[in-house]
Amino acid sequence: MNEHGSERVRQLGEASQWLVRLRAEPHSEDTVATWLRWCEQDPENASAFERVQRLWGQMDQVSEQIAESIAIVTDRPSPVKSWRVPPRSRIAAMLVCAMGAGAAWFALHSRAPNAHLNTSVPENRVASLPDGSSINLAAKTSVAVDFGGAERRIRMSSGEAYFKVRPDKSRPFVVRAGSLDVVAVGTAFDVKSIDGRVAVTVQEGIVSVAPIKTDGGWLSNTAWRVGPGYQFLYSERDSSVGLSSVDTSAALSWRDGRLEYVNTPLAQVVSDVNRYARQPIEILDDSAAQLTFTGTVFTDSIDDWLQGLPVALPVRLERTPTGQFQLRGAALPIK
Repeated sequence: MNEHGSERVRQLGEASQWLVRLRAEPHSEDTVATWLRWCEQDPENASAFERVQRLWGQMDQVSEQIAESIAIVTDRPSPVKSWRVPPRSRIAAMLVCAMGAGAAWFALHSRAPNAHLNTSVPENRVASLPDGSSINLAAKTSVAVDFGGAERRIRMSSGEAYFKVRPDKSRPFVVRAGSLDVVAVGTAFDVKSIDGRVAVTVQEGIVSVAPIKTDGGWLSNTAWRVGPGYQFLYSERDSSVGLSSVDTSAALSWRDGRLEYVNTPLAQVVSDVNRYARQPIEILDDSAAQLTFTGTVFTDSIDDWLQGLPVALPVRLERTPTGQFQLRGAALPIK
């Protein structure tokens, strides 16, 4: 890292420390006064706050109570000369920048090809990206972020993620999942990549879906445009594709802790549920795997769903001494 980059990291690191102090001591006159002096020590400090404010645009998210308490402490003019806001809002905006400094540090470093975001069981995670876009990661999802080139690139190795993309026609937003590239400029869409199946669900705008360009690859010159309210499906096992209209509120309900299905093979349902289950669920025979399920699975009560499943479908539920759940067709004898 060059000297300029190191200095930038130092400034953002110090801003992160101010985040901790200001949140812990929002009513301290000494803390606020010292913080303002730090902003004035170096024009680049104020510039860093201004840059973060543009990136994250979170002025309106600041608690009014905290904003009022700080505004009472001082009405000194903002060290960021370009801002044209009243004193109270100016202080609030600067506090937001302090809150976002840690995220800005991640934004700076997520330009590296090896930056990763991951989720564990059973939680989803929401994160901001360097360009102001956002990503909502489902449980057991892993993505790599590379915003250092001409394109904004996300590589998804597994799982599911919802993207809210900030428009930038000069830098397309590309999500690679399996052997597909999903390209957007400014839109909202979901990508799910599980067990060789990729599903792209578009909520807003239009995305382009195309196979990764390789010599001799399948349909290498083909691309699909998917609009709002539609879902694109691709199976890597047989290279089949499909496009259908969907209820996006149901397809994206995982963000609210619900998995909703209509006539979905039980094997696919269990594959999804296993991303949220603390103990793995195993289907022991094809007769159970091929059953179809219609209903809702709440990710915070998977055990309850499993206990009720034999009432809805002809399956037997067993539990091993290690706590693992197993499903088999009810018509088959238990060995």
